[in-house]
Amino acid sequence: MHEPSALVWDLLLLLTVILFGPFVAERLRLPGIIGLLLGGFLIGPTGLGLLQSVTTVDSLGQIGLLYLMFLAGLELDLNVFARLRQAAIQFGLLTFALPMAFGFVGARWLGFDLPASILIGSLWASHTLVMYPIMQRFGITADPAVATTVGATVITDTLALLVLAVVASGATGEGGLGSNIALLVGLGVLAVYCAFVLTFLARWFFAGMGQDRALRFIFVLAAFLSASFVAELGGIEGIVGAFFAGLALNRLVPNGGPLMDRVEFFGGALFIPAFLVSVGLLIDPTVLADPRTWQLAIVFAISLVLGKGGAALAIGRIRRFSRPQVEVTFALSLSQAAATLAATTVGASVGLFGDDVVNAVVVVIVFSLFTSSVLATRAAARIAPPARDGRPLGAAIVAAIEDGATALRLAPVLARIAQRDGGVVVPAHVIADGEDRPLDEARATAREIDEAVRRAGIEADPSLRVAQSVRQGVRNEIHEHDGSLLVIARHGALRPQDYLFGGLSEEIVAASPVPVVVVEMDESPVRRVLLPLRAHDIRASRRSETGLAVEVARRLAASGLELVVGRPDGAVLPDTLPVPENARFEPLAPDRDHWIRATAQAGDLVLLPGTGTTLVFGRDAARVAAMPGVSVAVVVGPFTSTGFPVTSPVGTIVAGNTAPI
Repeated sequence: MHEPSALVWDLLLLLTVILFGPFVAERLRLPGIIGLLLGGFLIGPTGLGLLQSVTTVDSLGQIGLLYLMFLAGLELDLNVFARLRQAAIQFGLLTFALPMAFGFVGARWLGFDLPASILIGSLWASHTLVMYPIMQRFGITADPAVATTVGATVITDTLALLVLAVVASGATGEGGLGSNIALLVGLGVLAVYCAFVLTFLARWFFAGMGQDRALRFIFVLAAFLSASFVAELGGIEGIVGAFFAGLALNRLVPNGGPLMDRVEFFGGALFIPAFLVSVGLLIDPTVLADPRTWQLAIVFAISLVLGKGGAALAIGRIRRFSRPQVEVTFALSLSQAAATLAATTVGASVGLFGDDVVNAVVVVIVFSLFTSSVLATRAAARIAPPARDGRPLGAAIVAAIEDGATALRLAPVLARIAQRDGGVVVPAHVIADGEDRPLDEARATAREIDEAVRRAGIEADPSLRVAQSVRQGVRNEIHEHDGSLLVIARHGALRPQDYLFGGLSEEIVAASPVPVVVVEMDESPVRRVLLPLRAHDIRASRRSETGLAVEVARRLAASGLELVVGRPDGAVLPDTLPVPENARFEPLAPDRDHWIRATAQAGDLVLLPGTGTTLVFGRDAARVAAMPGVSVAVVVGPFTSTGFPVTSPVGTIVAGNTAPI
């Protein structure tokens, strides 16, 4: 009879702790994270000693830490971070400098020499986002306080690792200047790899061989592990590489998409809990009997709390955070793990301090995790999730598509609009109940649409919906997926009665609670965007039609398309029309129609501010659409239930292409 495998036994114990640890802790009114820490202690060598080897749990825990940092970068709302980058830099410097200063003073008071005191101070200058899953659970990852703290993480950890490199090189007698230059070069290589190489590979893979969803998930795992490997080659902690990889793939793996769901599920189910269990393995009750350990741990803990608390209060005062936001900032930055353990291990290995400091650091790490978990849970529950009103145009695009051919032509435009806002695309195939069409045929069409959309590199979750009417089905899709924009195909050519009553396109637009894009894409890919702005459009820049036309142009230009803006000679665009700086301006003469006919060519998309009529596609748009190879987009305000347009901060996009009318 074979003996049970040690690997199987250790994995079974790990999964048992992950399964029951949070459940038991929450029944005792404690955060679930504490259950994982205590569970790790119980099965570990200093507890009941149930593990045959800690290697398996330690290895999974290291991957879990990298996964945690990668997920933080992946979920960071870059639009929010762009607005808060100054706050992130401010808090990063504060939450690095204050704990380091308190830690340095405390270490000197305890009798450590100068190099050891500097390194001990840097131990508390960094922080690890162990409490980030709590922010996810309460839906506040886009809150300014959370985004500020997440953005500050890379600053604190990088600076702490730089201090470690300088002190360690001095302690070992190696060339400090050469080591520091090598570290800076490593950071530069890592940044280039993540910003350019990794991003290029992801786009190529998603649009090429990565059509299978399982392969996309495997690619994401390989991506953050490769970035961690590149970081370690440059002498940088792998967590920095994992965070950079998350930032690089941020817009390619949108929040709310199916790939993000799989990434979060896999990490939350195994890797991240395994990391917390592995930290629990470090708890050793025997060290508590040593008075020196307690003395060191108390001074270290006071330095940590004063430094992180002072930084949180300071940034809260500067940015006018509420009290719960200050508490969340403090809780997120208080938790210690990765960089702290790494610096402690290096410091002990080069002889700057002994095992008493290592034991005290472990005690402080456990204290920080216990304390921050309680504070984070309490404070996060008192912060309302950010309002979803006023979301970016491409945050959640619902695309009602009739067939695979339409999807092939439309998908690149959808990708460009969604990419700018890090949004998700929901391709929906809607059929009316009672329609004379077999359901199997509709399912086959939905699969074709799915394949076409994924071929464009879009991470999407297709939907097949049967409703009483196409109009109602599309509206239901928008509500179910919390859509920010609807894209539909233009239904047929203009008929005389459409000028009075409208057609199916007008019915869908009138029923939509969000802006709409009605399209009939040409086979020619869009390479350039034309935006003609008449004097009337510029004067009416506060109306939804002109403003939204500029917003669409901004997104398309940001995706790499050339933008050509036509404007009257001498006209100055107001601040309410923020046209991209890289746009090319041309005089709009002698009038708009002549300028379009003289300028537009195959592969162009013309954006026209709407006229406010009931008809979705008017005569001006029809004339442009009749030009060979030229697409047109007409921006109009949202429609009321009666079908008449109203002025609103958000408009409706109506696009058509070259099909003759």
